[in-house]
Amino acid sequence: MSSSTVKPWRLEWTPERVRVFWDWYADHPTLQAEYCSKSLVHSMLDQMEKYIGMRGTFVDFGSGPGFVTEALLRRGIQTYAFDSSHTSVAALHARLGGQPGLLGAAVSEGRMPLADDSADAVLLIETIEHLDAATGQSLLGEARRVLRRGGHVVITTPHEENLRESEIICPNCHCVFHRMQHLRTFGVALLAATVEEAGFRTVVCRGTYFSPFRGLHRALELVRRRVERIANPHLLYIGQRV
Repeated sequence: MSSSTVKPWRLEWTPERVRVFWDWYADHPTLQAEYCSKSLVHSMLDQMEKYIGMRGTFVDFGSGPGFVTEALLRRGIQTYAFDSSHTSVAALHARLGGQPGLLGAAVSEGRMPLADDSADAVLLIETIEHLDAATGQSLLGEARRVLRRGGHVVITTPHEENLRESEIICPNCHCVFHRMQHLRTFGVALLAATVEEAGFRTVVCRGTYFSPFRGLHRALELVRRRVERIANPHLLYIGQRV
């Protein structure tokens, strides 16, 4: 078949297809390096700590196999974990089940099985870009429902990602899709407006860089990036329920 006869078509990410995609990732340990939350979690939490208290009850929604959950537990934070992938939740249970501070881990496609006003922070770490606009707003509404007054929603996402640059084509069926299942891209203004629409007050929304390094190595790398004027690839948003 010549390239001229191929008719690419854009994949529609139904809930079932999303589950299949992330079940595959969770079931293959060699792919775990693809999770930003694995290599960047400490930098994410360190930056987050500048704006909110790292105590109380946290919700890690879109937890995947539990890299953020694990880091929170190590910091002594009581944590719930939810994800739409059954295999991801099973992997989280296998690694972290029974650890002190893990309040529960369950499959959820958008509703958080928690009481109103029961959490101090809801974390959507590298999650919102995987959701269409309607699903994203519904999830933000859920986050506001379960948060106590004054609680925080924390969002990280790629900063002004060019989605087309990460598209690939299936050589069998010729569907085109983002290699990490991203559906949306955000800049500072759009992300802030999106979350404020759900009833939050913006505490901070800025471009940033989450480093995989720690200590002196991280400090030197940040200096290099400033000197070379390298653009910030990540967004950090923190909003407060009012």
